[in-house]
Amino acid sequence: MSNQTLFLPAKYQSRLSPDYYDDALSDRADTIFQPEIYPAAEALLTATRRTRIVDVGCGRGSKLAAANAGRKLGIDFGSNIAQCHNDFPAEAEWREFDLGRSVSAEFIELIGPEDVIICSDVIEHIPNPNHLLAFLAGCFQRGALVITSTPDRALVRGRDHMGPPPNPAHVREWSCSEYHSLLESNDLPPLYVGLTLNNDQDRQLRTIVSIHEPLLQHSYRPALQRPLAIMSSFNEADVLSEVIAHWIGQGCDLHILDNWSTDQSWSILAAAAKRYGAHVTIERFPATKPMTASWHEILVRKEEIAFCHKGRWIIHTDADEIRQSPFQPYNLSDSLALVEAGGWNRVNFTLMNHRPIDDRPFGPGMLKSELPYFEFGTQPGHFIQRKAWLQENVRVNLAESGGHLADFPDARDCPYQFLLHHYPLRSAEHGTCKINHERNGRWAENEVNKGWHGHYAHLAGEAPLIWDAANLHDSRNAFWERHGLQILLGLRR
Repeated sequence: MSNQTLFLPAKYQSRLSPDYYDDALSDRADTIFQPEIYPAAEALLTATRRTRIVDVGCGRGSKLAAANAGRKLGIDFGSNIAQCHNDFPAEAEWREFDLGRSVSAEFIELIGPEDVIICSDVIEHIPNPNHLLAFLAGCFQRGALVITSTPDRALVRGRDHMGPPPNPAHVREWSCSEYHSLLESNDLPPLYVGLTLNNDQDRQLRTIVSIHEPLLQHSYRPALQRPLAIMSSFNEADVLSEVIAHWIGQGCDLHILDNWSTDQSWSILAAAAKRYGAHVTIERFPATKPMTASWHEILVRKEEIAFCHKGRWIIHTDADEIRQSPFQPYNLSDSLALVEAGGWNRVNFTLMNHRPIDDRPFGPGMLKSELPYFEFGTQPGHFIQRKAWLQENVRVNLAESGGHLADFPDARDCPYQFLLHHYPLRSAEHGTCKINHERNGRWAENEVNKGWHGHYAHLAGEAPLIWDAANLHDSRNAFWERHGLQILLGLRR
């Protein structure tokens, strides 16, 4: 096979006669290899209402035998599959097949839309991977969700490594971009391709992972109606123009509730409404300036607005948030249409809090470029971000959860989470003003007594509000490859 058709460098040398991979030789009781693969498969099995896990290249079967699935099928050959029959005769169905050979149509017909396929660290062992890829593509076309993994050559061996792999059971290894091209060219377009942990001891992002989801990828159609983002705002003049432009660029309309800002926010909103016309509606809420602000009343108003837009996707958001789709290259509008076509009507978000790392000033237009460092949510409420929904004939309840959950009957959550970039504190100066002055005494006493509005209490009085970049993630550093799986599936690392 030519390196060109395998998307490998021209000088790369494959191993012509690999050793048989006996899973027993690599067993280490203290190490779990690719520890995110099976949890991801199990979570998606339940969330997508599939019923069976199929492990292609299951080795000696211990992971499949322990999997939380009602039905299981393991596929391998030689001593590995013999040991599966011997050690776990009742835990799964076991079938012998050498996936280095052509797969019959009858074998592919064993797989269907009820299946989640795992093919973890298999392709690098096979002299002719076309047969395996054809099998996985056939499963994908028949409606099975497919998850694959393989070592990233550039990260494990170095970018100058031109083979053969040091592991005598490996024929060849790919970089992430090469593997992506290989999948695409073999009728396996990935919903996601990036990096996952190599094992639970080293915990290095050095293994490529791909997810292929027919429920979404076979259902794409452009959105027929623009989603409506209902945004609340108070003293956000430094970010409003950039955030509004982002929403418009994502194919969404805006209804903005300004809670009587004391900065230039209202004039910026008026200019945006004039510029974008029917795509931006602005409202001062409540109608007269209140003595104290009520988050409960703001949420109730958002419920009312949403209920007037039946049949439309609604996103409950704030002015310091940038929301994005995980389905590249689709925008938010088309991605929500994709979710709807997949049979879901509510979306959760993975929260990333962006932090200032020095005392530089912050100004308009700097949101995406000057605050690249972030940390994932850590508090319990950070993990409940079900804030986008398809508005049906029943009014949703936002207020009861404090805005974390759009609650309504027959909610069907999309298992793939969207991105929420949160910029609550844009600089040390902004953070000090917001926490110690603007929020001090602003909220209704009964809401504070319920435990609301206390998420910055531990920072009050601290100076300066600056984070150490060494403890944060940099969104400019291969962001989607490194963090996409964690975001998409809401994994905690």
